[in-house]
Amino acid sequence: MPVQSAVVERNQFVRVLILLLIAAVALHLVGVVWTVGRSFGDLIVMFFLAWLLAFILTPLVHVIADAARLPRALAAALVYVSLFVALLTGLVLLVPLLVTQLIELGRALPAYAERVPRVLAEIQTDLSARNIDVDITAVYRPQEISNALAGLGAAAVQNAVGILTSVFGAAFAVVLVLVLSFYMVVDGEHIERTFLAFIPDERRSEVDFFIDSVNRSFGGFLRGTVIQAVIYGTGTAVVMLIAGIDYVLISSIFAGIVMIVPVFGPFLAIIPPVAVAIISAPVGTVLVVVAGLLILQQITFNVIAPKVMSDSLGMHPLLVFAALLVGGRVAGLTGAIFGVPVAGVIWALFRHAIGQSRYGQMAAERRQASEAIARAERSRPDTGRGMRLWRRLGRRRPSDA
Repeated sequence: MPVQSAVVERNQFVRVLILLLIAAVALHLVGVVWTVGRSFGDLIVMFFLAWLLAFILTPLVHVIADAARLPRALAAALVYVSLFVALLTGLVLLVPLLVTQLIELGRALPAYAERVPRVLAEIQTDLSARNIDVDITAVYRPQEISNALAGLGAAAVQNAVGILTSVFGAAFAVVLVLVLSFYMVVDGEHIERTFLAFIPDERRSEVDFFIDSVNRSFGGFLRGTVIQAVIYGTGTAVVMLIAGIDYVLISSIFAGIVMIVPVFGPFLAIIPPVAVAIISAPVGTVLVVVAGLLILQQITFNVIAPKVMSDSLGMHPLLVFAALLVGGRVAGLTGAIFGVPVAGVIWALFRHAIGQSRYGQMAAERRQASEAIARAERSRPDTGRGMRLWRRLGRRRPSDA
């Protein structure tokens, strides 16, 4: 017994050493990967964006290829050429307008900053007349806001040329992302088949289903997010045009982009149009803009977004809501961003497991029924053999006796 106890203790000690060694190697590998990732951060981001774009456009390529009976490469070329032309047209038309509006806004901000105290005083008077006891000046200090706006305007004018240069640099990066994404779409199935060739045959269908579930979930989530951003950006532009506010293009594009960010997106998206309304419009117009944007956010988040995500992921809107809330509670901002697609993958795997369980249960029931019938056939008396023998004897001719 003492010898066995010593052997057990030695084995446990060896296991602990092995686990510590594995943990140390894992930490070292994480450090190496992190160092390499920082060195090639731009390339990693570029490949990641290309992967996301391929996720979004692959279903469209499939639809065009099936509808027009075109080769996959030709359908992908049509989609990417159309996208490139649209981006180039937008770059030529929108970038000069964006830079012009940015410069105008930067020059106008100091003058607008002088109006901030008066506008806040008017809002305070209006709230007091409605018996709403809120001290705006205690929360928003007019002088600090004026100084910040003046400094922001000067910085915007000084950096306009740098912003324009950055835009053209980003345009070159976008072209590279389009090229990489095109090859991912065209050769995606070949890459997937090459990967599946290393998987055992008995597990290949399960791995194939998992990859398909991930593709559908993340691709659907990305498509739904883009649709949601476009809808909200367009709605913001409509509200600002109805209210007669300037700088519609800058505010609506910014609102559509930041709406992609969960939790903080709605708060950030409402700031530019409301700020422009406060510094350039009467109090009544400001209230109209705030009310219109709040209604737009409620419609976008509570009606459009769950429906779009539900159709894209094949999940009920309640599950989409639950995934967003649970993801935010578990992992904060990251969980809120990726909670919905991860829930889509889990939901697809759950349905697959339920289907496999039902199929296995049905197969087991059929097998048990077949075995029961076979046992019943074996236990039944064989009276047919005697009857067949009697008939053969009765048919024998007299000469055969």
